[in-house]
Amino acid sequence: TASPMNIDDKEITTFLPSMDSPDGEQPLLPTRLLLKDALTEPVAPGTASYSPFTGAVIMAGFCGRCLRHLQNAYKANVESEYTYDFWSNHYSIDLAINQTLQSSLKHLNIVPAMDSIEGMADPNTIFLNMNTRATVICLHQAAVVQANKSSLPATLIAESENRTLTAAREIASIMRLIRTSIHLSKLNMFTTWCLYTAARVLVATLQSARSSTDVLDSLQTILSALNAFKMSNPRTELFINQINLELGGSFASPQSASSSPNKCSTSNMLETTAGAFPEPLVPGSVTRNPPMTCEWLDTYDGQE
Repeated sequence: TASPMNIDDKEITTFLPSMDSPDGEQPLLPTRLLLKDALTEPVAPGTASYSPFTGAVIMAGFCGRCLRHLQNAYKANVESEYTYDFWSNHYSIDLAINQTLQSSLKHLNIVPAMDSIEGMADPNTIFLNMNTRATVICLHQAAVVQANKSSLPATLIAESENRTLTAAREIASIMRLIRTSIHLSKLNMFTTWCLYTAARVLVATLQSARSSTDVLDSLQTILSALNAFKMSNPRTELFINQINLELGGSFASPQSASSSPNKCSTSNMLETTAGAFPEPLVPGSVTRNPPMTCEWLDTYDGQE
């Protein structure tokens, strides 16, 4: 998003929640670990593992760093000094994320290719995995922006673009896996931002020479999920509208979509995948399509 990052993780002095033991027993004593330390010094494998909530907090910290990294890439001019600082910071963030995922967060990783849905019923685990992929997208989008500004080899740009596309597809795969294991109204509200981030990558891919049926299927899955999220998270409507604008920029209207596999819009995609994700059950007299107002938010308590 274009929103500035007003909070620096280095300014947060609250200790992270306690860590769980690797075998899933009761949590150990509270850790004296700060967020800024967890982002730079991953816990060694086999020593301790983070709980889903702690993992979600840490990945949110990484996400904040990647968003600042991306915003700086857009704002910066092509200068040799900044280019060095950019790539140094880029590979530092990339290394820290990979080390964390391979150590203290390894037990929480959801592998979309597997049939097992272990951990799928925990909202924090789901959000952690969604945000991990969205963070990777932001990180490598920054690399693409800077590489284009610096006229770096096309192979470097293609590698980062492939990383973003892989992450976007994995987000869609995770949504397919969880559709029967947890109600969408129980998920973290920022899950919709992760879906939106993935959707933008898929839209850009559809508009390129790399377009494929698989990419279109992934986008349909994400749009269907966003549509189902609208009841519990009205902000989702803004994401859907933005995606529709981006689709409308170079894609045909729904009326002509049937004539070409690459012609689409959010409206006919949602019709194609209608019912794929059950809409949240809202208590009281809230209508099926409530207005996006603060008053409506006050009436929704998040219960099924």
